[in-house]
Amino acid sequence: MPNLLPTILVGSGMKFIRRRPDVFSAEQVVMQQIARYNISVADLYPRISLNGSIGFSAISFSNLGKERSLAWNLGPSISWAGLNFRRVRNQIAAEDAFTHSALHQYEQAVLTALEEIKTSMSFYTKSLERQKMLAFCRKMMITSN
Repeated sequence: MPNLLPTILVGSGMKFIRRRPDVFSAEQVVMQQIARYNISVADLYPRISLNGSIGFSAISFSNLGKERSLAWNLGPSISWAGLNFRRVRNQIAAEDAFTHSALHQYEQAVLTALEEIKTSMSFYTKSLERQKMLAFCRKMMITSN
C-alpha cells in the first residue's frame, strides 16, 4: 500500500485570488487607468501655479554675485483648456472606454481564477476522499492478517 500524505490546510478561496499574479496585475491596470481618467477630467478645470526664479544680473563681471546684483521674480500662472473643450471631452470619453475595458479584463481574470480554484479544490477534495479510502483499505488489510 502507498504511504499516505498528511492533510494540508488550504485556506479560503479569496486568499488564493488575491495572491494570483494575473489578478493582481489586472487590478493594477484598472487602478492606473482610473488615475488616467481622473487626470483627463482634471483638464476641465483651470490650473493655477506659482512660478518663481532667482539669480544674479550685473553689467560687469566684477559685480556678479554681489548683493545688489541679486534678481528675483515671483508670480502666478493660470492655464485652462477653455477653448479646447471638445478635445478635453473626447479625451475623457476615450479614457472612460479604456477604463471600462480594463475593468472587463479584471473581471475576466477573477472569473478565470475562480474557475481554476474551483477545479483545483475539486481535485483536492477527491484526493482526500481517495486518501481516506486507502487508509480504510490499509486498516482492513492489517486487521485481516
